[in-house]
Amino acid sequence: MKQIRRVLVEKTDVRQLAHYSLYKMNVLRQVPLPDSIRIPYLREKVQQYMDPRAEFYRDTGRNPYIEDEIGEYWTAKASNGIEIGRGSGGMDVKTVDGKGIDVMCVIMKHNGSNEKSLTQNFSGAGAQLDNLFNERRDVEALSLFCERYKEKIRKAREDNNLTSMYLLAFISTQTDIFVVCFYLDETMIDEVRSGGFVAGRDRNIIANGFIDPSEGNVKLYKSKKRLELRLNRTVLASPYTVQLWTLNQAVAPVAQPLA
Repeated sequence: MKQIRRVLVEKTDVRQLAHYSLYKMNVLRQVPLPDSIRIPYLREKVQQYMDPRAEFYRDTGRNPYIEDEIGEYWTAKASNGIEIGRGSGGMDVKTVDGKGIDVMCVIMKHNGSNEKSLTQNFSGAGAQLDNLFNERRDVEALSLFCERYKEKIRKAREDNNLTSMYLLAFISTQTDIFVVCFYLDETMIDEVRSGGFVAGRDRNIIANGFIDPSEGNVKLYKSKKRLELRLNRTVLASPYTVQLWTLNQAVAPVAQPLA
């Protein structure tokens, strides 16, 4: 272990090493899109879908948007893979090389996106959750849903013989469509810790260790009986983020993501 750490320090500057170490602490960490996903295909499909609606978006000020089912379909086609989840499983797509992809489509307004449900339970754990919230037992409440999420992911991996798993997000802003990708490290789910109740809102619990706080947040909601992920606008500035389409045709798409 000491030898590995020494090699890392020799080949990586301190800033990069700190960033690497921080990312290793989280379930989700942003990475380049898997090689099996053809970015030109995604750009072509998004353009074909959005161009006829461009006038509507300009005139109304509405955000462009991609529906979840279409995002899943495009991701399967772009990776020469197949759809495996149909919205209810832990993963939506299996790529041609055996990777699992959980697809989400969200709108980015101001500094944050709307939610992506990671896991939900109205019966069983849901009923127990009410008691845990009422007794302010946030650690146990969060653990209950993290265990459920871990089982959901494990089942998806084993049932579909997946080699690794990712979360892929189509993000709509006021003028653009982006796609970002996060590696899902299921071994880190056990390391998620409660950050306590959201200040002034004792019905929501912060889940630390799911994602870098600069990139998003995960919370457990009592009323929804749901663990939810939201992304921060800062993910759009990552060199791994890919612009797929823009209302402003005078602006060319950004370069391909780093290898």
